[in-house]
Amino acid sequence: MNMEMINEVVQAIVSGTMTGICLGFIVLGLAAIWKWFFGVVKRVVLFLFPGIATWAQRRREAKHLDEDEEEKQEWMK
Repeated sequence: MNMEMINEVVQAIVSGTMTGICLGFIVLGLAAIWKWFFGVVKRVVLFLFPGIATWAQRRREAKHLDEDEEEKQEWMK
């Protein structure tokens, strides 16, 4: 193995590492943008249809109450 081959291997390793780091930052950036975008869409939908939020809250509360009742009945057995 001569110096040129060693230099090429080291250069390939450094290049691959830098590419991986850059791609990682790109993926994290895209994830942040999509998270922001979905937040904006959610706010627009809730602004256009304000009844959806109260409907979803009532549904969650009813489901939670049903689970509590089942736990009480199981505990009483």
